[in-house]
Amino acid sequence: MNQKDRALKISKRKGEGGARRALRRVTGWIGNDETPTRIAQAQRDEQLPITTGRRVVFLGAHGGAGVTSLLVACAGYLAQARGGSVTVAGLRSTSDLAWFLGDNHHQRGVRLHDTPLVNARESIGEISRAQQVLLVDCDSHVTDEELSMLMPHVIVIVGRRTVQGIEKVENIREALGDKHGATIRLLRETPESGLGKPRGGIQLGDLVVIPQDQHLAGDSHVRVENISEPSRVALEELGALMMQLAVSR
Repeated sequence: MNQKDRALKISKRKGEGGARRALRRVTGWIGNDETPTRIAQAQRDEQLPITTGRRVVFLGAHGGAGVTSLLVACAGYLAQARGGSVTVAGLRSTSDLAWFLGDNHHQRGVRLHDTPLVNARESIGEISRAQQVLLVDCDSHVTDEELSMLMPHVIVIVGRRTVQGIEKVENIREALGDKHGATIRLLRETPESGLGKPRGGIQLGDLVVIPQDQHLAGDSHVRVENISEPSRVALEELGALMMQLAVSR
């Protein structure tokens, strides 16, 4: 039994909740230095062929989770790997998406669906059939009825990498189960995280951790060419995991 498995077994015996066990695993598992290999493998998975549109919902576990900037960054890397064919949409608003995308996003292979999906005349099936990949920004609130309308293949639950953020992510994942699609936990490192900064991007099962990056802080347009290499690794592996789960459903 390795050290990580032993720590997990001990934490279960002590009665720790899922969030505490997740925190123990994250702080004990640091990304390795095989960055080029990890990026290349992730890009191969991001290119998995899709015959019909796949829908991925991004949902914040709390306010200030950074949902929109992370969605736009993920869309940028997916578009690079897939040669375009990535559309982003807002459930209730598109203004934040438009701002983070900035100008010339079409040239980078990312399309913005101009109408909030709650106001769209077309059904979500009609919208997504015209696109290979549709990423939906739900901010930090979505109802069960809205999730049923969106019919997501994958739900990415986003939170800050703090004890409270991890607990909220775990609570939402437990509440959702697999009723509306596969779930991915996405944690964003922030200056106030206080849990020890990972040296590289982390992807462990359905858990992805994005290291702190000023270009993802929500203060400016998102340009993937400006994102640090550790964050790029994590975002590419997030895209790969999304495609693996979406294609399998």
